[in-house]
Amino acid sequence: MIRVHEPPGTPCGLDLFHAGFVVDDIAAAMAAYTQAFGLRWASVATRVVDVLVAGERRTAELLAVYSVDGPPHVELIEEVSGDIWGARFLAMNHVGYWSSAFATDVDRLQASGFAAEVRNLGPDGEPGRFAYHRTPSGLWIEVVDRAVEPEIGRWLAGAGYGQGARR
Repeated sequence: MIRVHEPPGTPCGLDLFHAGFVVDDIAAAMAAYTQAFGLRWASVATRVVDVLVAGERRTAELLAVYSVDGPPHVELIEEVSGDIWGARFLAMNHVGYWSSAFATDVDRLQASGFAAEVRNLGPDGEPGRFAYHRTPSGLWIEVVDRAVEPEIGRWLAGAGYGQGARR
C-alpha cells in the first residue's frame, strides 16, 4: 500500500487504494485501459447514491468499475444522471483512501481546508461510507470508510456489487 505521510505527530491513517477517472463511456474506457495497460476489471455496477453536494441533498445514478489489478486500483465512473460526476469532470477526478476513522479523518481534512463537498448519505440520512474533499488544485480526495472494504473486496473477487441499490 502507498501511504500518505503527514508531518510528525499527526498520523494520517489513510491508505491509497484507487485513482478515479470520470469517463463518458465506461465500456469504451475499460477497453482502452485494457488495451493500453492490460488491466482486468470487476463487473460494472449500477449505483444509485444519495449525496450532499454543497449542503444540498441530491441523487445520482452511475456506472462504476474497479480494476482487479492493484492496489492501487483504477476506478472508472460514468454518470447516468445527476450531474455530480458528469461530463464536465471528464479526466482524472480523484484519489481514494481507506479510512479506519472515517468521521475523524473527514473532520481533519475539513480542518485542513479541504471541504467535504460531496458526502454519501446513509439510510439514516447521516453522512457515511464516502466523502469527497476538494484540494486547492482541484483534485478530489475521496475518503472511504474501511467498513466497506470487505464489500469491495468481494466485488473485486468476481461477485456483483449492489446493482441498482442505494448505498
